[in-house]
Amino acid sequence: MTFQFNIEPIDGRRFRHRSGYHQRRPTVSPPGKHIFKAKSALTVFVIGLLTTSGCALQNSSPDPSGTETTSHTELNVLADVSSRHGVLGARIGYQVVDLDSGDILTERAPNDLFIPASTVKLPTAVRALSVLGADYRFTTSVFASGKVKDGVLNGDLWLKGGGDPLLTIHDLIALAQQLQDRGLTKITGRFAYDQSALADHTEINPDQPEAAAYNPGLSALSMDFNRVTAHWRRRGDGTFNTYLSPADGMPPIGRATNDPGPGQAFIQTKDGPADQWLMAPGRLPTESGAENLPVKNPAKRTASVFRTLALRLGLSLPAPVAAPLSDIARPVAAVHSAPLIEILRPALFFSNNMVSELIGLQTTRRQLGRTVGLAESATHQLTWLRSQVSGPDWSRAHLPNHSGLSASARLAPAHLVGVIRHAWRRRYGGWPLIALLPAGGWQNSLAGRFTDPRTTGAVWAKSGTMHYAKGLAGILFTRSGRRAAFALLTTDYKRRQRFDSDPSRLSPRHQHHAKSWSTRAGQFEEEMIQAWINTL
Repeated sequence: MTFQFNIEPIDGRRFRHRSGYHQRRPTVSPPGKHIFKAKSALTVFVIGLLTTSGCALQNSSPDPSGTETTSHTELNVLADVSSRHGVLGARIGYQVVDLDSGDILTERAPNDLFIPASTVKLPTAVRALSVLGADYRFTTSVFASGKVKDGVLNGDLWLKGGGDPLLTIHDLIALAQQLQDRGLTKITGRFAYDQSALADHTEINPDQPEAAAYNPGLSALSMDFNRVTAHWRRRGDGTFNTYLSPADGMPPIGRATNDPGPGQAFIQTKDGPADQWLMAPGRLPTESGAENLPVKNPAKRTASVFRTLALRLGLSLPAPVAAPLSDIARPVAAVHSAPLIEILRPALFFSNNMVSELIGLQTTRRQLGRTVGLAESATHQLTWLRSQVSGPDWSRAHLPNHSGLSASARLAPAHLVGVIRHAWRRRYGGWPLIALLPAGGWQNSLAGRFTDPRTTGAVWAKSGTMHYAKGLAGILFTRSGRRAAFALLTTDYKRRQRFDSDPSRLSPRHQHHAKSWSTRAGQFEEEMIQAWINTL
């Protein structure tokens, strides 16, 4: 299938600044085993950067907790590199640990908390593989009550979701074909949908822009990443022709009567049907175009698409209604997802939020034996990490969801390194963790980075990006032959706060500034990691 994931979630709205996140650094390796020679080599490398750049020496990221183990020279160099890449003033933390010896090769503020963004998807994946297993499959089913006579079901039909994060229109028509193969042509009762396997949500994070396609609704009955595409084209008389595709279960696009503000071409009506989108013609960026929009009521939309496909095959169904599965209903058709390990690889490559959230919710359901909401499920994920990943102190970590789509999320570099070390020697259905991560210079969020031929296959990592927050965590191979787990997190809290407090933050100008910062922060990441590869 063709994956149409968002490369990274780009955030838009408020977060609550949290202070007091500094804590004592737990021991990662036995005392006295820090690699001072490696640090000295890094110092030699960065002194060269200083002499060629001519930038002022300063510490761009003071650490009130006193947990730094970085040398004075390295602090100056860190300021130099961050200044040249335009991220001076941001807080920076990192940790690099030898995967064979457990030695800390270099670190700075490893236990300070940062906005982790999509690097959260890495611990979400590790927990899911540990709890559900690499071969776990999601099942989407059709149930029926009553008897079939002459092709007519004298009873009700249910479409029951099992939380498949990659359910597509192809799976739905396969289900409909199974019913047609049974000779079914009509039902006398209701056509219902049941999404009770997981808690449903109209969005992942209410603080995000409502039209952000990376912030869709969540349901056990989701399809095609819970998004639709709005198309528009200006007519000769100046009006616009607009439509949604696919349109099943979605009201037609209306026209906004008020200007919603800069950067908001589409808004949702507050008093109309669910998933009713309104267009603001004056805010459309072009004469014609298309934009993905999130589906807020995924189960109804999925059931509506199934109804249309069934009709194509000769099975007439009434309009879908939400109803729990009857105890007397029997299964009559089912489709199964790919194994979890095959879902997680593209999920991490393309960083889709909905996929990680559904996997996280299903993992918690397996552990607790009941359905819980997103916040409780994310808290339970932290409980699992605290019990399974030794080393870092998890007491101050905070996860409001499983994808990292929140500016209130907090993780430390040591947390991410701990997860990588935990998973390093484990095999998940025969697969190592490294095979699930994007490869530097090759795939998706790392496709245009680490392109130096000398670094081919040297960086395997999950990236994370939000406005004024950047992260990268994974595995690197140094020129000296070391294999190391690393995490590098950068957050500019002051700029983030100013951005969140600005009513016009969704305007093209503010969005451009934020994305430009992310680009520069990515360049800073690459230079730092290149230094580690060359010197550690």
